[in-house]
Amino acid sequence: MDEKPAYLERTRNKLEHAKNVQEKFEMRLCSQDFVIYPNVFNPNIFFGTEFLGEEVIKLVLEFQMRQPKVLEIGTGAGYMAILAVLNGASHATGTDINRDALKNAEENVNKYNMQDRITLKHSDVFDALNSNDKYDIIFWNYPFGHVNKPVEELEILERALMDSFYKSLDQYLKSANQYLNPDGGRLFIGFSITAGYKQISDDIAKNDN
Repeated sequence: MDEKPAYLERTRNKLEHAKNVQEKFEMRLCSQDFVIYPNVFNPNIFFGTEFLGEEVIKLVLEFQMRQPKVLEIGTGAGYMAILAVLNGASHATGTDINRDALKNAEENVNKYNMQDRITLKHSDVFDALNSNDKYDIIFWNYPFGHVNKPVEELEILERALMDSFYKSLDQYLKSANQYLNPDGGRLFIGFSITAGYKQISDDIAKNDN
């Protein structure tokens, strides 16, 4: 399948902006302050991050009576997991394939003194998780850039923005039910219809239903 130059160019432009970040910096998201490291997904480059943070807060508030357990795939600097706990989640687990991201998330978790309420794991989607653990909310701000080359050829920061052949999306949708609370657990994904390949994502979602 051929690449789509328009969306691929947009994704690569964002990647180049992210690579230019050489020092860690502080940013404000949903009225909270977070530290962002170089070589980690940069929310300032993706203007939808504030919107997604607000949506995560709304989801947690919907479950507030049961104090939900939250799983975030691709936690990056950990701000979504922290926002979830600040707004009523009993516990959040954040996973990432990027060890720099996990160090970044750890600093932010320590800043908010949430070491006992947030667990961080090095994991590719669900690989390092125990299927006996069930979550009320599973969320992924998905790396929606579609690229036709093996994942081994992608740099770690590229994988924050691109998914090789959308294989990780397929894994996420196929395996998520194993980790959802059967009593009303809900699955969510953040996706861009301008920077992602919507037709392929729709086909994967249909096939995994």
